[in-house]
Amino acid sequence: MEISTDVNELNILIYDILSFIETHGIKSQIIFYNVSTLIHIAGWKRIYTFLIALVPQFKSVGVVSFFIFSPETHENQSEVEIMRHLGDSVFSTG
Repeated sequence: MEISTDVNELNILIYDILSFIETHGIKSQIIFYNVSTLIHIAGWKRIYTFLIALVPQFKSVGVVSFFIFSPETHENQSEVEIMRHLGDSVFSTG
């Protein structure tokens, strides 16, 4: 299933999913592939702010988060280092 890269649409979808998970007490995992694509489309600051706000929400409902990104596509290596620490597990494609 491919999901829109529009951050606003993605935000609404994720909060709907989190609400469903919380309501039904489902153990879940959310995988973000490829975060680098989102960063290149919407900008580093927007995606970082988006994800950093989601992480506590994931934890509050018991969702395990996985972030997959392509570090070799980023010019700013500080962004890469920050990404390595966002989710429960972070994987790089390169």
